[in-house]
Amino acid sequence: MLGHIPNSSIFRPTARLLRTPRLFYSTQPKPSDPLRILFCGSDEFSCESLKALHDEQQRNAELIRSIDVMPKLDGSPINLIVAVSFGLFVPPRLLRAAEYGGLNIHPSLLPDLRGPAPLHHALLNNHSHTGVSLQTLSEKTFDAGTVLSQTPLPGIPIPPNCTLPDLHALLAPAGAAMLINGLRSGLHVPPYHNAGWTPTPLQQETLAHAESADPWSAMVKGSAHGRIG
Repeated sequence: MLGHIPNSSIFRPTARLLRTPRLFYSTQPKPSDPLRILFCGSDEFSCESLKALHDEQQRNAELIRSIDVMPKLDGSPINLIVAVSFGLFVPPRLLRAAEYGGLNIHPSLLPDLRGPAPLHHALLNNHSHTGVSLQTLSEKTFDAGTVLSQTPLPGIPIPPNCTLPDLHALLAPAGAAMLINGLRSGLHVPPYHNAGWTPTPLQQETLAHAESADPWSAMVKGSAHGRIG
């Protein structure tokens, strides 16, 4: 394990959704202290973001000073928590102790497919498109933070006969790139601006919750590579 590194409904975008106004803000990066990151991740999807953070640290130590991976073993201070596919709730006391709070990469077009298994549900619900969202970590519940960056609608097309590993391979690099671009732009620095799409009352009724995929794991993995449909 890496330690301290120094230096439903089926969601189908409609024409009305595509016309939802989007707000744009200055692209001038907001100033940030060098980041001392605590990274929380638990699977291969999170490894892509961790690798991207490490590579960025090697290129730009003024942006990322250090990276620690959960569990953190020493007492050096941190100022940003990054959670990707972590599966555990980060306590509010830790978020408040970090100057810039916490960030999360979620592989869906939030607020659709909130929950721990958005990749599974995108396939189970036969979605035609999906995407990734960069959000702040909420002190109250999962996937309820401010969306700081998001794949533009209608999203990333899901290829025909897509498998779970296929979708993982498609979205993990996209999420890692969004995380690094967000840090470079200073999106982690308050005040935050919501960059996510806003569903209409009708669209709100079609949003799905991506509950744990454990009950379906046998079905998802039933074929050679988790093919569905």
